[in-house]
Amino acid sequence: MLAKLIRVLRNPTLISERLMQQQAAAFYAQRTEAENDAERLAVLGDVSAFVAEARATPTYQRLADEASDPARQTAMRQTTSLADCVTMYCLIRQFKPKVMVETGVFYGGLSAMILHAMAANGGGSLYSIDLPVESDGLPADQRGGLVPEDLRHMWRLILGDSREELPKLLKKLRQIDAFNHDSLHTTEHMLWEYETAWPYLRIGGVISSHDVLTTPAWGRFGRRYRKGIGQYGRVYGLGMAVKTADIRPPKR
Repeated sequence: MLAKLIRVLRNPTLISERLMQQQAAAFYAQRTEAENDAERLAVLGDVSAFVAEARATPTYQRLADEASDPARQTAMRQTTSLADCVTMYCLIRQFKPKVMVETGVFYGGLSAMILHAMAANGGGSLYSIDLPVESDGLPADQRGGLVPEDLRHMWRLILGDSREELPKLLKKLRQIDAFNHDSLHTTEHMLWEYETAWPYLRIGGVISSHDVLTTPAWGRFGRRYRKGIGQYGRVYGLGMAVKTADIRPPKR
């Protein structure tokens, strides 16, 4: 306990992260579906048709099923929220990325929604990076288990640390249309992923991030890259920004 306290005191960012995580939990707890719909309208415009599509997908129906078995309830608690799954689906339908990279998979709820949207758009490729199966205790047969078999031809799962795998993948792809962060939610790591993906994101491409309310990272990124960002906003816990210029921020 004492060692943990010393660590926090030595790193003030950890204090702000803890406070933001508590505030985010309270915000999520009182949030309504109608409020999320209104926020999507403000950030993305009228995407009501896409919202209806998202809620009709097998993945959404599976997650939303209150009568699901215990294993499914566990997935519901540990995968991305339904609200963020719907928003991501709308984002993919609206911007139609052909090549997308994401970090963080676990059960694969968000990955599945991205692939559903890509299929509705006519196709695409999703590259997902997640930690090796033994690193977090998730059984191998459940890693990405929510991704339907009929969508897996568009999906490539890369097991490894994003610190090693993300730069290699981006260098190989050379350019991407969209990037989403959903791995380690710390200020340092989130900023590193945003800034690593940014140079490879095409003009007009979209960068997004899960749990942007839990650390200062998304706000810092928005301020540092504001001259290269057009559309910028957040719906529930998912932040999104459209790249309009290939700028490099001033050195910190």
